[in-house]
Amino acid sequence: MTHLPTPTGGLYDQGHLAEVVGMTRAALRVARTRHPDRYPAPIGELNGGPVWDAAQVASWAATYQPPRPGRPRQGA
Repeated sequence: MTHLPTPTGGLYDQGHLAEVVGMTRAALRVARTRHPDRYPAPIGELNGGPVWDAAQVASWAATYQPPRPGRPRQGA
């Protein structure tokens, strides 16, 4: 299983979620905008940013497959 950062109060902020998927916070923000179906929905906002439930992130991270880099193949 992937090592998950320790949540604060049972919540993950965008920085922690970025660490889980191996991205920067900025790259995660762009990826969530472009492909919202690939990431768990936040349960709310705290201090102006999205937060996720730690249990939800743990179950999602167990099955998360990072997208392959580069352009998709034509006809695939």
